[in-house]
Amino acid sequence: MAETNVELDTIKHLLDIEKEAAALIDEAKIEADKRILHAKSEYNEKYKAEYDSLTKKMEAEYNQTCEKINKKYNDELENFKKSLEEKELNIQDFNKTLELSFFEN
Repeated sequence: MAETNVELDTIKHLLDIEKEAAALIDEAKIEADKRILHAKSEYNEKYKAEYDSLTKKMEAEYNQTCEKINKKYNDELENFKKSLEEKELNIQDFNKTLELSFFEN
């Protein structure tokens, strides 16, 4: 009977150790989940900051490029208008060409 008590005490002791180990594992899992969540949160914040910074930079470059293109377009259009204004109109030749093209076949 003494052996049985010793065996039961040993088994009980081992079960208590196993419960403590399981509790430690559960605590470790919880801590690991917290750390992972914290790391993801930090990463997302850094990613968002970098993304926002890059987006602002690219948007500024885009706007700058659009302004250059618009300026070049307006300059070329203005030069074209000036070149048209500088040309002499020859209405008589134009009318002759129309008559030849449409009325004499």
